[in-house]
Formats: sequence, C-alpha cells, structure tokens
Amino acid sequence: MFDKFGKYFYQNFPFSRDQIILVGVSGGPDSLALMSLLVEAGQKIVVAHVNHQIRPEADEEEKGVIRLSEKLGLPCITSRVAAIAFAKQESLSLEEAARILRYRFLFREAEKNHAVAVAVGHNADDQVETFLLHLLRGSGVNGLRGMKSFALPNAWSSQIPLIRPLLGIWRSEILDYLSSKGIRPFWDRSNWDNQYTRNRIRNELIPMLEGYNPAIRKLIWQTCAVLNSDLEILEKLEQDFWKDICLHEDENSIEFDLVELKKNPLSMQRRIVRRAWLKLTRKPEEIDYEHLCQITAWINQTLSGKRELDTSVTWFNESKNAWIIRKGFERRRAPFPQLLDKAIVSLTIPGRTKIGGEWWLKAEIIENKIDEPWKNSKNEKKWEAWIDLNNCRLPLLIRTFQAGDRIDPFGLGGAQVKVSDIFVNRKIPYRFRQFYPLICDTSRIIWLPGYTISEAVRITDQTQKILHLLIEREMDPKNVPIG
Repeated sequence: MFDKFGKYFYQNFPFSRDQIILVGVSGGPDSLALMSLLVEAGQKIVVAHVNHQIRPEADEEEKGVIRLSEKLGLPCITSRVAAIAFAKQESLSLEEAARILRYRFLFREAEKNHAVAVAVGHNADDQVETFLLHLLRGSGVNGLRGMKSFALPNAWSSQIPLIRPLLGIWRSEILDYLSSKGIRPFWDRSNWDNQYTRNRIRNELIPMLEGYNPAIRKLIWQTCAVLNSDLEILEKLEQDFWKDICLHEDENSIEFDLVELKKNPLSMQRRIVRRAWLKLTRKPEEIDYEHLCQITAWINQTLSGKRELDTSVTWFNESKNAWIIRKGFERRRAPFPQLLDKAIVSLTIPGRTKIGGEWWLKAEIIENKIDEPWKNSKNEKKWEAWIDLNNCRLPLLIRTFQAGDRIDPFGLGGAQVKVSDIFVNRKIPYRFRQFYPLICDTSRIIWLPGYTISEAVRITDQTQKILHLLIEREMDPKNVPIG
C-alpha cells in the first residue's frame, strides 16, 4: 500500500518533503494511517488533534494521539472544543458543529505553523458514502462529484489547500496497512449508530446495493472521478465569468453586473448564485437545486427588488447591478445619506446635525442680498439646498421615507409627485430607500436631498431669510473624500 500511496501523493500534490503539512488526526484508522504513511514517505508534518468533548473516550483518544506523535518524533497540537454548546448556540446538528470547530482549528494552526496544506484522512469508502448521501438529498453535480482530493479555495481558506491523500485507497487497505505496522486505532462507536444517515448508508444501503452489483462501490467511485474531471472544465469557465461580472467582493457583500449575469445560460447563473451564497455563508447544505431555480427565475424577472436567500443573506436587484449581502450590512458604505434608525431627528439651526454613519447636515441662515450664492441655485450641488426660511413651518426635522410620501418639486408649479416614483426614476437602490433622509417642516417635505426642494419654499426676490442646507460626508482616516 505504501508504494501506491507514495506514487499517488507526489504525482498529485505539489509539495516538497521539507514543506510542512498539517495533518488532522482523530485517532481513528484513516487519520493514523495517513500520519504513518506521510512519515514513511519522509514528509515534514505537524499533527493536530481536536477533542470535541462529546464521547466518554475522547480524552483517551487525545492522549493516544499525543503518545503516538511523540513516538514518531512529531510535533502535536491539541485543542478541546465545546461542540455540544456550539451546536445549541448556532442551531446546528452536533455533527456539523463538530466539523466546523474542527476545520476552524486545523486551518488556524496551519497558518500559525506556515503549513502548505491541511491533510485529512477521507478514503475511497468515504467518497462513495458522500456520493450516496448527496444523491439522497437531491444534490446537483457539485455534490455528486463527492469530495475533492485537492480543494483550493475551500470553505476555510483561499490560501491553504485542503487535501485528501487517501481518497483513492479503500478502508480495507488502510486496516491491512495499520495491522502490518502494529498500529492500533481508536474506534468511534458512534459509527455503528444507525440514527445517523451516513451510518445507515454505510451499514445498510451499500450492502444492499452490493446485492445488485458487487462492484457498486468501485463504480460509484469512478463516477465521482469522472465528474471531478469534467467539472474542472466547468469551474474554469465559472471562474472566468466570475471575474468578468463581479464588480466588488468582501466578506459581507458581493456586487455583480446584473445585465451580464442575465445574458448567460441558467446553468451558469445558478453556479454564480451558488458560489456567491457559499462565499458569504459557507453552508452548502442550505443550497438545493429547487431553491436555486426559484432564485434565478426571480433574478431574471425582477429589475429592482430584494429576495432573501436564507435567514442570513439577501439578494438585491438594483437596475443594472445586483448585490448579495449579509444581514446587517445592507447599508454599509452607502453612496447616499442614511438615517441609522426610524427615529425623527430635530434639525439644529444654525449648526450641524448628525444624520447617520458618516453623514452630517449643516444649516445656516443668510440674509437675502443681491448676488448671493442662491442666485446660481439652478446649478446647485447635489447635496445642497437654498430655502425660504419664512415659508417653513418650524420646527424642522429629518425623518425616513414613509409609504405615500409626496413632494411638490421645484419648478412644477405646486404639482404633487410621489417620493417613491422619484426613487424609481432616479434609480435609488431599493435597500437605501427605507432609511433615506427627508427634510420636513411640521406638515410637509421641504427637501428631498440630492434631487429637489419643495416649490412652496423656493426663494424669490421677496425672500428675507435664506436657510442654506448642506449635507456633508466625513473624510476617511486618510483624509480622502468617500463617495
């Protein structure tokens, strides 16, 4: 088996023997075999073990991994995590909670130890079980490919690959190898508990399928290998398309060219939506085919609006662009002033009033004289207004947009227009309308910032006192204007 492993490892993984690989070792047969094989191959490794504190024997397994690491002269890092508490806190299954905590630890330690990869012990049998598990859940092609032997980027890192060097080796081969080396693994008794779906697949479904075809495991494994090869081509196309249409990307939001997205086949649209969703949530189990179809249909039918992808992420169509944003970050770095909540803010005159975020409103009173700046108000700045103070019904305040709001725009002779229509015509993104600030007196809107003042408060030659309003955005730490 060592010859088979060594040939496969150095043909498929681009690492030299003096580069560090961090190996996740649970104490079970697969991870112990991986550790031993890498040592036998002369590879430099660091052992990492996570004690999930779920089973009574977990502490003994931790001690066993430490002892074997010491015997082989390997550095060993251990961590104890509260998987049960984390599962309750995040409303996750215990299995999923343990997996998240485990991989977070492995990749954190890989970075600390300058490892070039994180290696785990999934084998060929695991690949077959994963295929069947995804098939039963109604997964698409991405799920039916099974696990990748080399995954970069992955859910945990865009720099450090997750590798599975045993993915082409069967569990029976691993057990024979351990026996030949005199290595006694720990056995997780929960692997025989058929309340878990994967265990029922392993212990019941696969033996039943072997009654139809004794070679079923090998055939499923080959199917995964074929799909993996084919998907490499599709993923290259997806990556190229992503680069073309992705306008902005950070840990909380992604912006797309919506026009270009809609031009492509539905299959590619679904892949882009799935990829963006995974980048922000890292929860592949919540993304099924039917859900993706519903979302892409909505995207193509909607010019402006929003749709929740799940409880943590929302998709926004905004005319020519689209955004997928984590909840709570919808208004970060907005190009428009945004009130932080629905509270009504009194306007300080004269003085500065905080609108929200980086935005302030400055107010000053000016006596009407010949050649004053308001004379050029037809070319006014976007966030500036000149208003007849005597025609305002004090006090003035700032509030957010409400359904049914109307304004009589300057130049229309007093005709009323819906503020919502102005938002649509001016292409104000849907997610910014709810908190868009309106400047009002006691009975009406007197200024829709960025667009128009009310005809009722326009300045005339009879105006005595002018209220000059200016909305300003604070400078960033480098003193560069934002927006």
